[in-house]
Amino acid sequence: MALEAASDIAESPWWDTERAQLLWVDIPRGEIHYFDPVSGSDGSMSVGQPVGAVVGRRSGGVACAVRDGIGFANLETGAFELALPIELDRITNRMNDGACDAEGRLWVGTMDTNLRRGAGSLYRVSADLASSKIISPVSISNGLDWSPDGQTMYYIDSLTRKIVAWDFEAGTGSLSNSRTLVQTPDEVATPDGMAVDAQGCLWVAMWDGGSVRRYSPTGELLTVIDLPVSRVTSVAFGGVRLDQLFITSARAGLTPNQLEREPLAGSIFVVDPQVNGLAPHRFAG
Repeated sequence: MALEAASDIAESPWWDTERAQLLWVDIPRGEIHYFDPVSGSDGSMSVGQPVGAVVGRRSGGVACAVRDGIGFANLETGAFELALPIELDRITNRMNDGACDAEGRLWVGTMDTNLRRGAGSLYRVSADLASSKIISPVSISNGLDWSPDGQTMYYIDSLTRKIVAWDFEAGTGSLSNSRTLVQTPDEVATPDGMAVDAQGCLWVAMWDGGSVRRYSPTGELLTVIDLPVSRVTSVAFGGVRLDQLFITSARAGLTPNQLEREPLAGSIFVVDPQVNGLAPHRFAG
């Protein structure tokens, strides 16, 4: 275990190569955290509303997907501003997981807090804060990442229990040729956050599945890492050589009996994946 965080829903781990820290969010608490795995210290700031994802910015500070849209935050001063409102007319919607492509565009999706099917969408946000709705409808927009060559984007809408692959055109950020890479068979566990390693394989967190699964680029299940918590939320490669896999988890919604059986629910774990990852991209805006 890396950090006994007791978070409600720890999500969106993002390795900051410049600070050698793991950024992560606690969604319902509206907190952005910055964790130093060497010292074990974990700092945080509040953005005043639920926050689904955090990524670094090329210009400094971080961009985050909050309930009301895209925000900018300064981890040193604690300053926060809403830079781009999204779906303010959908009062039960909030932003969820997100990631940046190699060009620095931010891809981030929405979901209904009551889990209403088809209420969300996936957006692409450019450096000038122009947003485009790319995939809709979506139920729970979750993990996304790209192949090492940048020609394939992988995406998870959790309630479909599918990992979908798209051909990706880097210059325009356009998608084509959608196909199902993996249809997870579990009746309970659902795919959540995701990260692609340097070999092009996908590491997928399984919510209510107590595990992280590694799939080949053709969808073959290669590895299963079992964890002492059921609600595994997301993964990120980190460490100086990007040879550590950080895993976030949640305790929200668990019964007292479940929490007794899972005292580490809401913690952040770290394992040796026996493979290196890729450095995450920063938002160009």
